[in-house]
Amino acid sequence: MSVLWRKMVAGMSVLFVVNTLVVFIYLWRDARCTCSRREQAPISRPPLRPCVLSSDQTENGLSTIQRTQNSSRTPYDECVMVRKLRQDEQDSIPFVPRGTFQQTLSHVSAEHSCNQNDATQPARIVFGSRWSEIRERRQVAKNRHINRSLHFQESHQYIDSWSPLSYPASLRVSPGNITKLQGIRVAWLEEYVSDSWLKEVRLSCHLGSLVFSADVPDVTVIGDNSSDVTVTSLDIHHINRQLEFLYYHSLSEKTLATDEVQVQFGSYKTTITVRIQHFPMFHLYDHGEDNFVKDRVTVITKTYLRYSVLRKLIESVNQYFAGVKIIVADDSDKFEDLGDYKNVDHYKMPAQKGWFAGRNLALSQVTTEYFFWLDDDMIFTEKTDLKFMMNFLDKTGYHIVGGRLEDSELTFAQRYDYIPTNTDDGGCLSRKEGSYKVIPGYPTCSSTDIVLNVFMGETQTVRSVGFEPNPVYARAAHSEFFADGLGKFRVASCTNVEVKHLGDTSNRRYNKARHTGGTLNYYKLKYIYFRNNLFNLLIK
Repeated sequence: MSVLWRKMVAGMSVLFVVNTLVVFIYLWRDARCTCSRREQAPISRPPLRPCVLSSDQTENGLSTIQRTQNSSRTPYDECVMVRKLRQDEQDSIPFVPRGTFQQTLSHVSAEHSCNQNDATQPARIVFGSRWSEIRERRQVAKNRHINRSLHFQESHQYIDSWSPLSYPASLRVSPGNITKLQGIRVAWLEEYVSDSWLKEVRLSCHLGSLVFSADVPDVTVIGDNSSDVTVTSLDIHHINRQLEFLYYHSLSEKTLATDEVQVQFGSYKTTITVRIQHFPMFHLYDHGEDNFVKDRVTVITKTYLRYSVLRKLIESVNQYFAGVKIIVADDSDKFEDLGDYKNVDHYKMPAQKGWFAGRNLALSQVTTEYFFWLDDDMIFTEKTDLKFMMNFLDKTGYHIVGGRLEDSELTFAQRYDYIPTNTDDGGCLSRKEGSYKVIPGYPTCSSTDIVLNVFMGETQTVRSVGFEPNPVYARAAHSEFFADGLGKFRVASCTNVEVKHLGDTSNRRYNKARHTGGTLNYYKLKYIYFRNNLFNLLIK
């Protein structure tokens, strides 16, 4: 019995020593934790899902931090609420400007500067005493240009979500220039609050370099002025302060390209798109001191062997809008002289070059902000209100506005529906009757995609799309132009503007050249299917 007792005592003694040793090891490791973690990168953890905020969990507009485990007690099956940092929490953190960045910025600025004092003949000298007046008129024209511009991506958007990363959606920089990566910030998660954890933000790009303009205390930057940068600190405020001075320098040989800045904080990643692109030049039109239609609108048409109705068109224009310039593109086999009309520019083309070729020629000679297109067998009436159309385009930002034919129910307002595809078969384009919605302030006008052969257009936008001069469009074409303009211009149809359609059915030579039967339509369809990558064209 005594032997058994001695064995039990010895065993308990050994167990006590082992347990004491284990406790000592754990205590010793925890004592070193604070020091060691200051030198370690943060442990990668699975991303946390956001909690749902309640009214009692907010204070002064800031959400407090709370972690909640579910019944399974798994360590990372939790939610976290992000505390958004206020700007004033880090504005007081000091910084030291970098001399090397200032040298780089000065060098880049010298290459991309434009100082009016260095100009040989600046605008204020060219215009002299009229400079103030001209500048005001130019600003009005600039506002019209901006109003109809389709640069959706130019707005500055910043993404501030449940992710701890806030960042700009996209940026733009001209080739070789520098732009500030403004808006990159890191929110405060509970697992990153403790000063014992080293916080790290990694940034990388492909076609440029990332450079900081200043240094912030207690922040380490590795790889500055390179395509791969790491920012570390124990204080999240200091990291955000350092990120305020981050710039992107475009170094690519490409003058039109897209770069991506990758940002990573812990297990969270995001991408910022940087467009490397020259800023487009303005093309403004002076509306003149009196804002007359004749100074801002040119009437254009194309003719082929229909001089009798063409002369009626010219005379009707001169009756209602005297002095308006008229451009005629003519591909007749035998020309007639139009020299008795002083406001008509008559351009003679090779015989039967076609419908769209004539439109391109006429449009290429327009020097006014707007043009008005109609067929050569149409004439102006009292309801052909060019001034209404001009003011409509000025105020609404639309690029094209169409009218209708007198005494006709045909308004020719149609819509396109284009469905692209990633397959080799191609996409589908369908055309259907009707418009979208009535335009506010203009009860007779509605937005649409296709209008009749009676429309006013903004010259530069329509010219940038153009009319395809392929021979398959020589005899009959119209809606194909609007298909090419999908996503490039806005179209409206107004029923209060009318022209009268005369028609000229007695001209046999014209009818023979115009109506070629189904053979040409067959070749047109084949051309469209290939050119526009389509597998089906539906007309409903």
